[in-house]
Amino acid sequence: MRFQRTDYTCGPASIVNALRALGIRISEGEIAALSKADPIDGVDENGLLRALRRLGYEHEVLPDVLSSEEAWQWISSQLRAGHPAILSVENFTHWASAVGMLGESRVIYVDPQEGLESNRRENGVRSLTRSGLTRVWGSRGRGRRRKYYAIAVVK
Repeated sequence: MRFQRTDYTCGPASIVNALRALGIRISEGEIAALSKADPIDGVDENGLLRALRRLGYEHEVLPDVLSSEEAWQWISSQLRAGHPAILSVENFTHWASAVGMLGESRVIYVDPQEGLESNRRENGVRSLTRSGLTRVWGSRGRGRRRKYYAIAVVK
């Protein structure tokens, strides 16, 4: 798994990690260029989708769900099918990857941000329970309900 090379390429680095889970190697720089990552704004979901399309990868976007149960069902079914996902985390300010399942109740989560204390100890890879994943994933919407966004790479 790879850490992001700049402070604005967490999205491209998350695609790199998702594709590595499929055995595919590609550079963060190539994905950053295809997604039009910007030093000020980073990259949004449209840029990540554009990069995946230009690379020839099919994808599936998480439907508009509000419950952690629906989000968990979607991500766990994608991962069990062998489809790693890029997740919008930390209130839609950062991208990370979910690349596999450990049993039925844990997700292999990869955060490409090198400066985090937990990442220095764990190389950015963590095993998260359902509640651990849904705590970092998504953002609080109106009425304090959490919203989730993810892109699964369907090769």
